[in-house]
Amino acid sequence: MHRALVVDEILRQIFKELYNHYDYVTLETMGNLSRCCKMWKEPALDQLWSKLPSFAPLLSLLPCSALDGARVTTVGCEPTVDDIRLFQSYAQRVRYLTCEPMSDSMVELLGEARRMTNSDCLLPGLVGFMGVAVTSGDIAQWSTIIGPNLQNVRVRISRNGGILRNCDAVADWLGQLLTTARRIETFEFRGCSSQRLNELFASMTMLRSVIINIGVRGKLSEAALASMATFPNLQSLRLKIGGLNAHAFRTALQENPDFKFPALEKLHIDAHNDSIIDCIVDHLPRNTLWCFHVDFQGRSTSRSISTILDKIARKTGDTLQHLTIQHGGDLDDAEHAQIDNSDPRIWTIDTVRPLARIKTLVNFALDTPAPPVLEQKDVEEILGWWPHVEHVHLATGAASNEEDTDLARSIAAQLETARGLKSLILPKVDANGKPFDVAALSRSPSPMTRSPSPTSCLDSD
Repeated sequence: MHRALVVDEILRQIFKELYNHYDYVTLETMGNLSRCCKMWKEPALDQLWSKLPSFAPLLSLLPCSALDGARVTTVGCEPTVDDIRLFQSYAQRVRYLTCEPMSDSMVELLGEARRMTNSDCLLPGLVGFMGVAVTSGDIAQWSTIIGPNLQNVRVRISRNGGILRNCDAVADWLGQLLTTARRIETFEFRGCSSQRLNELFASMTMLRSVIINIGVRGKLSEAALASMATFPNLQSLRLKIGGLNAHAFRTALQENPDFKFPALEKLHIDAHNDSIIDCIVDHLPRNTLWCFHVDFQGRSTSRSISTILDKIARKTGDTLQHLTIQHGGDLDDAEHAQIDNSDPRIWTIDTVRPLARIKTLVNFALDTPAPPVLEQKDVEEILGWWPHVEHVHLATGAASNEEDTDLARSIAAQLETARGLKSLILPKVDANGKPFDVAALSRSPSPMTRSPSPTSCLDSD
């Protein structure tokens, strides 16, 4: 055995790189590694038990349980002191847990585990938690995971259950969570809100990353969103919200004198309302954002979109590297599913021309229900706006320079040489109904002298 494999830190890093909790073969391999030698046992078991898809594997360690596939059933047997120690030793290894609705036998075993360990927190080392619930009874079981080390919390509540009961149950749990877990940095909520939940959302000033996905029913309040705008450490914000009143939101922002979005770097807005998007962009600080994804509703006009894009360019002209614009897509609320595409000329060169002001753009994507109306010269102009751009997607589909033919590969090489483009996606035809001449684009040098692209700050959510 190589001497590096007996160094605990190196061994744990190797196991971490190998581990994939979605792959059964990897899980089996990690189990085999834990039985190879005593020196590998603890690091391998720590990695193997670090992420659990449910409570089932842990509850199967109880002597009063039996594991049948993913189902755990009770068999009736009193635990010994050694049984309790074994359960606790594995519970302490768990760092990430997904908790979905449980069967009655699972709920019974969870209660037995709390009684057996005489502890309200079964997973003291838990860092990340995702809870999925349909009823308030599902949420009641989440109290077993509340601990001081929690940093990442994701909550997904079905809108098909008792909405009011679910909101009250989540509010009770979240209030308990915020009292105990003072190190939470990432919070995601999908479901319906209430007055109590809005007040709790507004109080989570320690957050660095927030994802809120709430429809019109049980909406996020204007005051809660205005409070989030003042979170001092908020770096990433993703909003999918509906039903907000733009005037009330502006008023709520003005009532709080604190600086708005002081640390924001990544922003994704789908507000079903251009006025809300416009208001948020108005309050962005200059040149802090490097990643922006904006979703316009189906009823947006070319004028309103162009106005917002102009403000985005003015606010982020020296920092924005990744910009995605989506129009009328990914609507999962029935009340917002009416998309009006009666005007096919919304997306023209005039609509997007304000973006020429941004000089740091590396990736640009435009995802619209109908292809943008562009001519060959328009594409030439767009490619000349951004000296560091590497990916330009003006339509959905395969990149124009990714076809597997000798000619396509030659054009792709010319595009990268002449313009630095690694991928280019264009509509199938131009405004005149003719195919774009990609080869001509590859022969035309950019009007701006290219320099090395700015250091990318891109990371995963």
